[in-house]
Amino acid sequence: MVELKHTTSNKIKLSCFQILFHSVRGDLINGKHRNFILVNQAPKGAPRSVKLYGSNSIQDILKGLDKAEPLAVDDWQLIEKIISNAT
Repeated sequence: MVELKHTTSNKIKLSCFQILFHSVRGDLINGKHRNFILVNQAPKGAPRSVKLYGSNSIQDILKGLDKAEPLAVDDWQLIEKIISNAT
């Protein structure tokens, strides 16, 4: 599952149900992620970037995107590879 988000700041809006889902489903299976958050970050006056996070990063993401470690940044081939190799 990939959750798609768009933001113009360092934060993304998530409902309590979305947070719960990513908290419960954020575990790794055989060392691989199974749920993701794909963020299109387009700050005003700054370059746009696309970042892929694993669900297990949800607590850091809630603190701010700069606090979470993305799995991939602006690399569609790597994003596709990570998502297609998920179990």
